[in-house]
Amino acid sequence: MLILKRDRLATWLYVVLGALCASSVMYFEPNLLEEGLIVHFAGRMVGGEQLYEDLVFFTGPLPFEVLALMARLFGNGVEAGRGVVVLLAGLCTGAFYQIVRSTEAGWLTHLATWAMALASILLFPMLSLFFYSTIAMYLAVLATYCAVRSNESFGWAFACGCAMGAVALTKQNVGLVLILGLFCLIGWTATPSRRFRIATWVAGGGLFVFALVLIRYGVQGNLWPFIDAVGLMPFRLGESFGSPYINFIPVGSLDSDLPAGHYLPWAWSNLFRTVGPPSWPVVTFTQILYGLPGLALGMVIFRHFLLRKTPNALFYLSALVVALWVQMYPRADWGHLVYALPVSFGLLVATVAPWAQRMGRPFAGALATSGLFVLVGASAWMWLTLEGAAGPPFAPPFVKLRPVSPVIQNPDFRRVIDYLRQSVEPGEFIWVARAEPLLYEATATQNPTRYGGVMPGLTDIQDPELLRTLGKVRYVVMSDADSPNTQYLRESLPETQKYLEQHFSVPNAFIKAGAGVFVLRRGPDRGATLVDLYSRTDLGRRFVRDFSGRRSEFRREPLKFETRFNRRPLAVPVGAQGGGIDYSLQVPADAVLEFSLGVGALFVGAHPFYQVARSRFDVFIKTSGDFERLFSISYDQMRREDSGKWTDYQIDLSRWGGESATLRFEVVPEGPQRRLGVAWWGSPRLIERGSSQGIRTP
Repeated sequence: MLILKRDRLATWLYVVLGALCASSVMYFEPNLLEEGLIVHFAGRMVGGEQLYEDLVFFTGPLPFEVLALMARLFGNGVEAGRGVVVLLAGLCTGAFYQIVRSTEAGWLTHLATWAMALASILLFPMLSLFFYSTIAMYLAVLATYCAVRSNESFGWAFACGCAMGAVALTKQNVGLVLILGLFCLIGWTATPSRRFRIATWVAGGGLFVFALVLIRYGVQGNLWPFIDAVGLMPFRLGESFGSPYINFIPVGSLDSDLPAGHYLPWAWSNLFRTVGPPSWPVVTFTQILYGLPGLALGMVIFRHFLLRKTPNALFYLSALVVALWVQMYPRADWGHLVYALPVSFGLLVATVAPWAQRMGRPFAGALATSGLFVLVGASAWMWLTLEGAAGPPFAPPFVKLRPVSPVIQNPDFRRVIDYLRQSVEPGEFIWVARAEPLLYEATATQNPTRYGGVMPGLTDIQDPELLRTLGKVRYVVMSDADSPNTQYLRESLPETQKYLEQHFSVPNAFIKAGAGVFVLRRGPDRGATLVDLYSRTDLGRRFVRDFSGRRSEFRREPLKFETRFNRRPLAVPVGAQGGGIDYSLQVPADAVLEFSLGVGALFVGAHPFYQVARSRFDVFIKTSGDFERLFSISYDQMRREDSGKWTDYQIDLSRWGGESATLRFEVVPEGPQRRLGVAWWGSPRLIERGSSQGIRTP
């Protein structure tokens, strides 16, 4: 590939442009999960802990090792990581210019390269994060550039192998697909007399990188944990993180089971979102973007069979698109699509360039210029919007980034940080249960577990480990974020959830604020569970009563509410004259029935549900003969006592110890209900008599 002096100058100018664009957004939007986890683990590695032995995760080690090194050199892991991303974004932009230029795209090369440079702004925030998918994308572009030049010298071939190995050690699936595609193309496009030697040097580069890693972890004595985490754990996780691809039909309409916030562009969800469902133009534009990688690859095939002349670089670029598009499996959301969009746009532009050039250089130049104006204008508008939306630093002095999205600007985070800074000693153990490991750095606390948060698919390993560890902890950070897309903590860590309910409570300050992110504080032991009625679905039968009061079994799937304020809501249907659930079981000796009641809204997705107003909540028991009422409270009384939180109740069942009985939880409206309603009981269970403290008995 001949590189003229003016091309070298243009390449370095694009390196500077890409770095400037990335640096312009590097101090926006702290990322609590994806970037926060790497920052958190890197900090622990600096303290002497070993990745994959003391810290459990399932992606390659390169991002963690690089950030640990940067943290040792520069201190602040967040800012050091963002600085690495700025450097990679610049190098990637320059390399992308050379790749697209090699496809003979003419003036349109500049349009594709500007799109890559501005992607940090246009596709904010994912391309500015120090996140393994971001690092993998930039390294994949550099590996493709080396592959394009691999026929020039064995040095470029060796560098290509090293870069492909680095991608695989960052994100395995991207690396494996990229290695397969580029290695085959290198063998196909290399000069026949040099093909074997070039392929050998490429393979040698990759093996060299992997050998260094194997030696490093072998010397540390944790080679098997590395192999298990990187090679085997992703298969054990299966599709626990999975979500389907977006629908393309009907055009302009999103399937009802796809959460808009996960599939539509981040800017729409966080900066421009309006009340109600997304508009037709927004969904249509999103569907076009989801179809862009496939469209670009299809156009390459069409061009190849139509023009019969395809530059080798176009095939290399196609292999890059396929490797980055593979990230859409198993989780096909916006956060994974963004990594395929810049290169897909570049591939599409390079593919259609011959038709633009046939219209003459003035036409191709005008097309490139007009496209450039659109990109620059949209980027300027986006940056000004980000600057206007950005708040004060998130948690100085540890996390100085300025939050932009409403989620991170939520005062709940500030409330949690302030509460913990006042309540804990520096370096004290806390547990951040969900998706916010950056809070360890923000509060100068430590994580006593080997995990950055909940890891679905590892219940058998993680649940017992956490139960052994949580005895060290006085405070837990929890977020009520249960959903099919974010997982249910009570399903991923069932025993841990029960432990938290038994030993922890929510301080009133968070309840009064209605916080979605809050602190759990260790309190009195509420008693060990004998029978967890919430999870014993095999014992329970839901029922409804019709207008005549006749009882019939309710066979539909019950609503699956999010866990709220450390209680699992047990949903029961309420028909025209009532409804509830019956449990048939043998009552343990000295058993006490415990449950919680509360009002307010609970959510399934974004849809709120409310307790049936003007109703009565009853508990009955029957061993033989008729049901005996054990407990009754009206909705109005419950509402007066509730104050927005759960109220716990206990009923002594020792009188029926050892007997087979039916426990009935029933809700009875004051008058006939015209529509099917819903009510709930919080975490009903049987505990041993005298084992709990501080619970009211009706």
